[in-house]
Formats: sequence, structure tokens, C-alpha cells
Amino acid sequence: MAVEKNNKVDNVNVKQRNIVLVGIKIDESGKEILKWALEAVAGKHGECDVVVIHVCSSFHSALKSKSALDRYLELYSEFCSTKKIELKGDVLKGNSVQGVLVKEANRYNAMSIIVGVKHQRKLRLKVAKGCSKELPPTTDVLAIHRGDIIFRRSNHSQPPLAQNMSSRPSSELFDGLSDKELKLKSGESMLSDFGLSMWGSKSCLYTIQRDVVGTFGYLAPEYFMYGKVSDKVDVYAFGVVLLELISGRTTISSDSPRGQESLVMWAKPIIEKGAAKELLDPNISGTFVEDQFQKMVLAAKHCLTRAATHRPNIREILKLLNGEDEVEKWVKKLGEDDDCFDDEVYPNSNKELHLSLAMLDIEDNDSISVGSLERSNNSLFSSSPSQELQP
Repeated sequence: MAVEKNNKVDNVNVKQRNIVLVGIKIDESGKEILKWALEAVAGKHGECDVVVIHVCSSFHSALKSKSALDRYLELYSEFCSTKKIELKGDVLKGNSVQGVLVKEANRYNAMSIIVGVKHQRKLRLKVAKGCSKELPPTTDVLAIHRGDIIFRRSNHSQPPLAQNMSSRPSSELFDGLSDKELKLKSGESMLSDFGLSMWGSKSCLYTIQRDVVGTFGYLAPEYFMYGKVSDKVDVYAFGVVLLELISGRTTISSDSPRGQESLVMWAKPIIEKGAAKELLDPNISGTFVEDQFQKMVLAAKHCLTRAATHRPNIREILKLLNGEDEVEKWVKKLGEDDDCFDDEVYPNSNKELHLSLAMLDIEDNDSISVGSLERSNNSLFSSSPSQELQP
């Protein structure tokens, strides 16, 4: 990823650069907005640069915030090496937040501006409305709050953006299941966040979603790489949730050793070597039921199978968690090598390149377009073999 370190950018070539301007606060909400801007907005328009503006009250706070964002981008670079990002800490100097964003949007001739610089919903809405009045009609203006687009003034020549940023497991994942299958009891919680199952067609195995959006850490490989949407995307995310419950870790941890920041990348080698107890949250060690723990690990392992067509459906996972003998026997028959069917996710002709994009560090000067890879491999993955596992 190419990250511009200077606070000032000279000689901006507005005619040749497609700019998405993002105004954020440096917090968890800001990180989600930036990620969404990189994938759903900049990615949708092809080769775009992203200018990140953090509007600060002092030069000291600007430097401090920029340092925090640098660390975040270093972690995120494994999954977003194709975007050019420029970081700026703008000091107000008597200007309003709206004034700073409008000035920078005009300076870069930004095609889109995303507002996330105020914590309160009404203030973000006010800034976005003010920007839309001052910027030309060809500039998209959006305001994001808690994962939702709360304001949008779109350039109508462009297709509409996705309406929601979340891809955690949804209640849609459990549609059609009986209370007996779910073993629901009064007071027990259910997963109810907006997910991806509802995006897919009911008449085919998967659909292609061009605007790849979602919660960092929960995205299935086929969705992140190609935008493929099916109920198996939510099954993968459910596997991540199981790992969270087992380990007590978050999906992404910047405090973890290099290469182990991702919960899935940390956990899968441990499961594969048969050392599942290393996953266990030390806070609950000694208080868990061994049989239930092993079922959760086994369920997580199969939910996280990279090839979606070899990933169980949610009925099979629930039967496994409920301890049904036939399903346990079926799972054991899958063997230890059931995660080797990766051609669906990483086509042979570009397998090493895709692995580099998804798993490894990319040098700052590298610039590889996922969009171009998708176009070149479209004929490959659109004809992927399909099969459904039978319970």
C-alpha cells in the first residue's frame, strides 16, 4: 500500500486522479467507515485514490491521530493493498469541520465525500447536508453513522451504493429452522444483526455482489475476493463467532504478534495441529465441559472451510452442536483434509497471487488491482463446480 506521509500534498492532479475523500474520527467507528470507503466506494469505481482527513483542533492532536491511523492501516494493508491512501491531519484554524471538508473536496475534485467526523448523528447529518449545498452536484456526499447511510446525495450517473455496512451473522441464517432445532429457551439471545443471506438469490447457489462491504474479520474468502454471496457466507461468519466464544479474542487484535492479528489466521493452524485447547479463553479454563468444547471447535473448523461448496449449511452445524450421532459420524468421515478444496476460492492460474493478497504483507510500492484480477478470472469462478452437503 502506498501511504503518503506528508501532511501537505502539492500539485494535486485533479484531472487524472479519482478521489474519494473520507472525513473521520480516529476510533472504531472511523475505522469501519474507512474500510467501507475503501471497499464499497473506492473499489466500486475502479482505480480510485482515498484521501483520509482527520479534522483536529491542534497540530499535536493531528499528529497523534495520524499515528494511530498509520498503525491501523499497517494492519489492514494485508487485505487492502490495492488502494492508494493519503493521510492528512487538518487543523481547524478557525474553520468549521464542514469548511475543511468542502475545501479539501474542491482541492482534490473529489468524486465522493464520506462524512464521519462527528460522534453525534445529528452533527454528522448537519455537516453532510452543508457539504452537499456547497459542493457541485457531480460529487457524491454521504454520512455514515453506526453502520448505516444516514444521508446521501448521489451523482445519478453512478449506480446506488449498498445501504448497510455489516456482514455479521444474521437472523436470516436461521430462517426455516424450528424452535426445536434451535433449542431456544426463554431469555436466550439470538443473532439478529443484518447479514448477507438476504442479499443472495433464492433460486441459485450464489449471486455476485459488486459492492463488497462488511465487518472486518467476518468476511468469507469467496465474498471478499469475488463478491460471491450465498447463505454459506453467513455460515463462515458464524464460525468466526464460535471462535470468539471459545477464545475470548476479538476478530482483529492489533496487540497480537505479527501474523496473528486475525483470529481466523491465528486459530486455524492450532486446530489443524490438533491442539484445540490452546484456543481456550484462560478466563474459563477449568470451567468448561470437554464434550461441548470439542463440538464447538469442530463446528467452527467446518464453518471456516475456505471453499463454500464444501462448507456445511447451518442445519448441519446446529445438529453437530446439539450432539446428533449421525451428523457427528458424517463430520468425522470428512477427514482432516476437507479444507484443501481451494480452487473455488483461489483459481489455480492465480492461486499464489490471491494468497498473497489475502494473507501476506504487501510491499508499500506494490499496486495490484483486485478488480483486474476479478475480470481476468471471471470465467473461472463463475463456472465453479457446485454441490450441496446432505445431512
